[in-house]
Amino acid sequence: MGCNVIFHSRRLFSLFIPLFVGVCSSPPTYAGGDATCAQTIELVEDDESATLPGQIRQSTDDGARIPISGLPPRGLGVRAAAPVHDWFVIIKRSVVQVKQRPLLLEAVHGLTTELGRVRLDLRGKSAATARVRLRRFHKDDRYRSANTHVHLKDITRTEAENYLRDIPRGDDLD
Repeated sequence: MGCNVIFHSRRLFSLFIPLFVGVCSSPPTYAGGDATCAQTIELVEDDESATLPGQIRQSTDDGARIPISGLPPRGLGVRAAAPVHDWFVIIKRSVVQVKQRPLLLEAVHGLTTELGRVRLDLRGKSAATARVRLRRFHKDDRYRSANTHVHLKDITRTEAENYLRDIPRGDDLD
């Protein structure tokens, strides 16, 4: 919307100037704006004693999943329509750029934590921090976890090396 408006009457000018100043100087809004927020994401033990790697996904108020650019996709090498594509791997505290809007973050650490959730309202914020607390329901050092297979088809060597390094840590594999 352009802000070049010609007014033929002082009265019209005085009535409309507050409206146009507001429209022309307002930051983008949630509905259609492209303003972003530097979102710091960290997964932590429920007692906040340690930072954890894990899997994370984010969605809008209406449940639409949003890709997390800057984090490795959990579903690399898996067919396009699979739900695994909603999940991303987070190894350590990370900063990602997201649109300024309300978000729901959900995360897990391997098979031993409950699904952690955090709701954020990022409207009008240029930076925010989300600490997703993960409650362990089981810890037993007698058992080991492992992946029975990996998806390396149709990906590059670099993608495969990154996958083999990052995905097991995010899945909490031994």
